[in-house]
Amino acid sequence: GGALAVYTLELNQNESVLFENNQATSTSSGYGGAIYAVYGNGSVTMNGNGSVTFKDNVSATNGGAIYMSTYEPLELCDNGNVSFTGNSTKDGGGAICTNGAIILKGNESVTFSDNSATQGGAIYSNGDLELSDNGSVVFSGNKSIDTTNFYGGALKAYENVNIHNNDSVLFEKNLEKSGNEYRLRCIYFFGSV
Repeated sequence: GGALAVYTLELNQNESVLFENNQATSTSSGYGGAIYAVYGNGSVTMNGNGSVTFKDNVSATNGGAIYMSTYEPLELCDNGNVSFTGNSTKDGGGAICTNGAIILKGNESVTFSDNSATQGGAIYSNGDLELSDNGSVVFSGNKSIDTTNFYGGALKAYENVNIHNNDSVLFEKNLEKSGNEYRLRCIYFFGSV
């Protein structure tokens, strides 16, 4: 992790949480531009904060902002504004890449904008993805750029994607590129939506 490599992380009840311009650029261990939750039973929770912002973080492999190799959930719940903007990686999940579930619930707003990756421009999830009971949810301008396949301009998910009970949900201008061909497609998944 460019800023933190942890087994378990709890960032709860803070006025604001900001990770900006962090880099994990080693080709062999460049996981999580800001946070890398390493093997084990560790979890990452960011709950009850005034705001949570990940901006312009970069990783060489997975998770431009956050990478979790553990199978425990990533929870961002009951925060003010949650924003992932301009994060990037050369592999999976421009903002977030996890093996476990991702839960974004009860936040005032959730925004993923201008993140980029080879697979899952904003999110690459091997577990369930839940976006529920939030104010606005926005995926805008995220990009998945691969040389041979299309892999979700906004999301790539291998399990269930549950988006419900939010005030509003907007997917706009998320892009997939394979070779010289572009598509406006936002979700690539194997589970259910």
